[in-house]
Amino acid sequence: DAEAQRRQTLVYQVAAGTKHSVALTTKGQVFTWGHGGHGRLGLGQAKVRGQNSYSAEFIPRQVMSLQGLKVTYVAAGEAHSAAVDQLGGLYTWGQGSFGRCGHGVGTDMPSPARVESLSGLSMSQVALGLMHSVTMSVKGQLYTWGKGPATGFDAEDVITTPRQVKLESRDPVYQIAAGPLHTVVLMQTGDVLYFGSGTDGRLPYRNTFDGSLEDVASPTLLKPPDLKVKAWAA
Repeated sequence: DAEAQRRQTLVYQVAAGTKHSVALTTKGQVFTWGHGGHGRLGLGQAKVRGQNSYSAEFIPRQVMSLQGLKVTYVAAGEAHSAAVDQLGGLYTWGQGSFGRCGHGVGTDMPSPARVESLSGLSMSQVALGLMHSVTMSVKGQLYTWGKGPATGFDAEDVITTPRQVKLESRDPVYQIAAGPLHTVVLMQTGDVLYFGSGTDGRLPYRNTFDGSLEDVASPTLLKPPDLKVKAWAA
């Protein structure tokens, strides 16, 4: 029964957004729970009086549209979610405004959909912020989309499909992390890059003229340059 199945489910990874959570099992199944607004749980939608309606879930529910795929990585943003399967396919769902789901449109995605512009490439990790998304390929290439300096591009651009971020170093990316408004990248060499909103001190950067906190819209090396780390989380 359902209770017996729940006892036998082993969780491999978890992710938490502002109002929802995602869990990945050792069998590659994805479960979500929490606030259902904008389709961030990936459970589809119902119609109430002709309007799209999303329900809250107080216990984990399996995302059935991902059944048949072996998912290896999950992420949760403020109002959207993502998953990577064992073949490197990237799937996103939830709030679509500012292009944060990467499908080229600004509409909400109530169920997981593959990010087709990355077909032919294998992704290994994904990280989600408030209005932006970040992924990296198995070869260590970095891609972002959405809006704001946390994409690594002009803050006014709305990037609706993944765009590769050109890094000065040719070394591969090792790990990525996203806060609501900034991004941190760990290189295989141990170097750390950062970009995004500088408010509230979230970036280790100040204007050299007056010491003010500023946004950084391009990947910048964390100094001192001899700092080497093994892991980083935004």
